[in-house]
Amino acid sequence: MERRDEWERRVRRWQRSGLTSTKFATREGVNVKTLRWWSWNLRREAQPAPSAIEFIEVTPALEPTLAVEVVLANGRVVRVPTSFDDATLCRVLAAAERA
Repeated sequence: MERRDEWERRVRRWQRSGLTSTKFATREGVNVKTLRWWSWNLRREAQPAPSAIEFIEVTPALEPTLAVEVVLANGRVVRVPTSFDDATLCRVLAAAERA
């Protein structure tokens, strides 16, 4: 089993080569699916972790139809009626951050 650092170097060589994954894998004598998996995995690991969601206390508005607006780090906006359910809101915010 090859080590991670060897795959990092191999993926960088492939990216610089300009070759398709199939041609590069053939030239290197490695499985093309393994090369693609390492490329995907290294890209995924390099992505920054989602920022933590901080909650603040929200007091109900005088007008019950008014909504609270939550702007997420990724730019998405979630509008929540003042009569929201806490557990549902948590699930919605987590899904919006991941998407």
